[in-house]
Amino acid sequence: MNRDKRTTTKGRNGGRRSILGLGKAAFAAAILVAGSARADCKSSQITTDPAVLTADWQAQVVNLIARTQQEGMPWSCVGGTLLVRLSDGGGAVLRFRDLDGQEVERRVPSLRLLVPTAEALLARATPREKSHDHAPVAALDEVEHALELPPPDRMEPSRASTRSPLEPRYIVDAALGVRFSGPAAAVWIAPQLRAIVPIDAWSIGVWIRYGIPYVFDVESKNFAMSQGNLGFSAGRQLLSAPVDVRLTFTPSLSVTSMDADLPDHEASGARIDMYLGAGLSAAIPFAQSWCGLVALDAEIVPAALRKERRIDPGLPALPAYELGVSLGVELVAR
Repeated sequence: MNRDKRTTTKGRNGGRRSILGLGKAAFAAAILVAGSARADCKSSQITTDPAVLTADWQAQVVNLIARTQQEGMPWSCVGGTLLVRLSDGGGAVLRFRDLDGQEVERRVPSLRLLVPTAEALLARATPREKSHDHAPVAALDEVEHALELPPPDRMEPSRASTRSPLEPRYIVDAALGVRFSGPAAAVWIAPQLRAIVPIDAWSIGVWIRYGIPYVFDVESKNFAMSQGNLGFSAGRQLLSAPVDVRLTFTPSLSVTSMDADLPDHEASGARIDMYLGAGLSAAIPFAQSWCGLVALDAEIVPAALRKERRIDPGLPALPAYELGVSLGVELVAR
């Protein structure tokens, strides 16, 4: 009787292992079939190890495969291989290798961020012309060999910090902003152009801005005012996916000019000031090399903290602070 129980238990365990093995095999087959489903689109090959993925992670990988095959999306038809590997501390690591063999990695802190992180990574990949000269989809033994690579935190520092050609070489953005300044209340329309060079998570750049205001409290009807800024920027990336979020320090030199016909005389002049500012921007990818841009910023004039400054007693006070919001587009060159 005990022998029959052991035989029955052994049979049930063997059945469970067989079903689990069939599930993993079916998942691996789904990955290989889906990766080559479309002949007119050089889809990114999703590779992973089914043996170490839970059912939730497997479902997200299948969802990611479907997303990368949607026609016309910025993360589809970019080619290359995307390796999904679970990390020891939770989450996962994405390693993308393009058709030239160049690699870039991104960490995924949680299961729900797998798809948006992979989409953002593939959207920034350099597109390649469709070609039939490249090697076929990697087999499972090649995937297992790729999984033997050391984790990112154990890589040599010199190799881990090397810039990949998939990372941006420079960024140029153009935006139109609406600004408010005081103490003389004014609303400005201010276009801005900025060029940035990313250095890993950091960035440096230069920017220019020109503004024309509407001043609420001014005596002269023939009053005119304008402002030009030439600035430097130093920033830190706070988030890379699904939106590129940066915090930036933006000091600048500003030239503010005023001109008015007052009742007793004509007044005109210009003033150069040092501005100190900071901004928070979010770049939302919508094409291979283009992003939408939303930014908030604030600036102060240190010299105006002690006393109010005027070009002429009959003219409004010069700006002491400014608050702005802007919308624009961003070109990412690689």
